[in-house]
Amino acid sequence: NAKTYDEYLSEHVEFSRINQSIKKGYEIQYFFNEETIKKVEEPILLDTGDILYPFILKKESEYIEEGRHMHHCVASYATTSKSIIVSLRDKDKSDRVTCELSKQDARLIQARHFCNATPPEIYNVVIDEVVDRCEYLARFGMLNHTKEERVPITINGITIKKEHRQPRTLMDVLQNDLL
Repeated sequence: NAKTYDEYLSEHVEFSRINQSIKKGYEIQYFFNEETIKKVEEPILLDTGDILYPFILKKESEYIEEGRHMHHCVASYATTSKSIIVSLRDKDKSDRVTCELSKQDARLIQARHFCNATPPEIYNVVIDEVVDRCEYLARFGMLNHTKEERVPITINGITIKKEHRQPRTLMDVLQNDLL
């Protein structure tokens, strides 16, 4: 589909990422207590009347999407089990702040806006609210994931199952050429 060299490079990077995911055959998914998800992901009403939606990143693909959207390295945290990542999003998911919190005590490790910038001031109230919610859960050990599992990857809504092939031997190649 690319019409320019830059578009080609962009498509190539995306295709390479998808190809690597298919070769890997799975992604990591973290499972949390339903009460934890309900408490953390409850929408937050701002004084302006706007609503922000906290979202716990649970799958490796969500970390990748968040990093790509926000132009920062949150995807590299997908296999880190000492922290929880909460994305604060507006209704159309276009404006976000990515927050990393310690699972042990809900201490805010970092909060980053687009390109690792400091979040706009309007987000401070929301960040504080999410930290308060997480501190409550951490007191009862409910901020930790309950299970970590390798799950099949999904691309455009289609679950991709890793193909298990036997390695070919030289004799297999030679026999096929002789047939």
